[in-house]
Amino acid sequence: MSRLYEERLGAYILSFQPDIIASVSENYNKSIFKKKGNIPLIFESHMSCRFRKFSTNSIIEHIKDYVYKKWLKQVSAIVALTDRDALEWKKINPHVCVIPDMVSLNPTPTYSFCEAKSIIFVGRFSTQKGIPSLLKIWELVNQRHPDWQLNMYAGYGDEDEKLKSHIEKMGKGIVLHEPTSDIFNKYKENSMLLLTSKFEPFGLVMPEAMSCGLPVVAFDCPYGPAEIITDGVDGFLIKNRDMHAFADKVCQLIENPQLRVEMGQRAIASSQRFSPEKIMPMWKQLFESMVSHS
Repeated sequence: MSRLYEERLGAYILSFQPDIIASVSENYNKSIFKKKGNIPLIFESHMSCRFRKFSTNSIIEHIKDYVYKKWLKQVSAIVALTDRDALEWKKINPHVCVIPDMVSLNPTPTYSFCEAKSIIFVGRFSTQKGIPSLLKIWELVNQRHPDWQLNMYAGYGDEDEKLKSHIEKMGKGIVLHEPTSDIFNKYKENSMLLLTSKFEPFGLVMPEAMSCGLPVVAFDCPYGPAEIITDGVDGFLIKNRDMHAFADKVCQLIENPQLRVEMGQRAIASSQRFSPEKIMPMWKQLFESMVSHS
């Protein structure tokens, strides 16, 4: 199958004669190199450079990582999603630029009033998302504000059944919801977003929620939140894994409705950095620079 894939890829490249090839998966790069000739190859990283170091101790996975990175030394350019991740990629290949994710933002002129006694979490039931930390934080918040509710919109992940069972036993104002295609209206029904990830290449849910008028409270994990949230302006960045500090900032927002509204309004403006109108010119500039130098 690999040989057949490479034959068809080579035939398509030969017939199409692209000016540039862009790859979004490490898995494709070896095959592309075999068939691309002198055409520039851009690798767009949707995972952190140190993803495997963050997520696994598997020797096999680390060997794969070494092999993938070997090929990435040869690409014409690497596109990272954040400045801090770009520093890691530059240790492998000096030709790195930063283009954040383009985000689907709130498509309507309506926003959250930040009046509901409810908070939203959006993510998968996976180890990466740090849901056990979220639950410990919520226990601390619930002790001080038992009249507030945590709405969890969580999709399938590697900790699915274990976490669902634990959450159902906990109670404490946590409501589990199925994933929904109507997420923007769900953001608007809540008063803030929480993000407890152990690592985030970017974190699309943050600008999504911000575009709906929600302040965000997030751990300053590698590397997304710090480049989306301005601490104390449109949300709060918490020292990574400091659950008591996280709970204190959630309670600060609960206890200060005016602060929620002000941060939410600033979040709307801040989220526009990731609109198509802001991001697509960055790609155009990169493509034009690659063609002029090829």
